[in-house]
Amino acid sequence: MKAMRLLARGAPLATCEVRLPPPEGEQLLIGVEACGVCRTDLHLVDDELPGIGTPITPVEATATEAGSLSPAASAAASALVAGSRARRSQR
Repeated sequence: MKAMRLLARGAPLATCEVRLPPPEGEQLLIGVEACGVCRTDLHLVDDELPGIGTPITPVEATATEAGSLSPAASAAASALVAGSRARRSQR
């Protein structure tokens, strides 16, 4: 997937291709259709937050759809299939 990532402190965001492992356990892989950033993300990019490691992908609000589900996730959420709308929790 493509992601805007902060590769080093003080560097501009860079477009990167990120490889993700398949979901396992009760995980669900979601596809992001749109993403926004918040002020905290901008503080991160502006190198104003100490102790944050890089590389990191800043992300706030997302519009998503379910991608692939692990077998356990499919059993736990039988109504959720690939292509279903999903919402990312802020936990």
